[in-house]
Amino acid sequence: MSEKPSIEEMQRRIVKLGYQIRDERSHRKLAAYTIAVKAKEENKGLLLCGHCGSGKTFWLKTMLEYISDCSMRRADKLAQIFLRDKNEFFKIIEPDWYANVPECYWDMAIDDFGQETMANDYGNKLEIMEMVLSLRYDIFKSCGGRTFLTTNLTMNQIKERYGDRIDSRLHEMCVIVPFTAGDYRKGEE
Repeated sequence: MSEKPSIEEMQRRIVKLGYQIRDERSHRKLAAYTIAVKAKEENKGLLLCGHCGSGKTFWLKTMLEYISDCSMRRADKLAQIFLRDKNEFFKIIEPDWYANVPECYWDMAIDDFGQETMANDYGNKLEIMEMVLSLRYDIFKSCGGRTFLTTNLTMNQIKERYGDRIDSRLHEMCVIVPFTAGDYRKGEE
């Protein structure tokens, strides 16, 4: 069995893929999280919060290649699927409970949480991601399924938009890592 990589080794792997580390504290925390998940020492998901262009999606995609086979979906696309075909939506969000499946089957990654618009379902206004995160919480509690999220929202904005219940559940089911670097596309530090 191979030895766990160090935090510095994990960061070197990310840099080799073309990522420039601009927020040392957050990246050390992410490297430590990734190592702990791979070693089965951490069972929570992950919530990456930060500005546009701070590297959240890049880091999450890279980390998922290392720790899980789950696919990444955009929050706005999940909302569109809900409005188009609720059966397809629930197959994505609530997979077959009775399947004999690998551990990572229950994991799900959602990019750009908070960018989705509120859905209008037969005159009812719905926050689709509030429903998704409630279901993901049930999966976390019953099966250990991890939810990996990226968002441009702050934790205060999440609480304001989705309420105390979702805010509390996110704190229980995710390690929360704020990205403080600016937009790399604009050359901001």
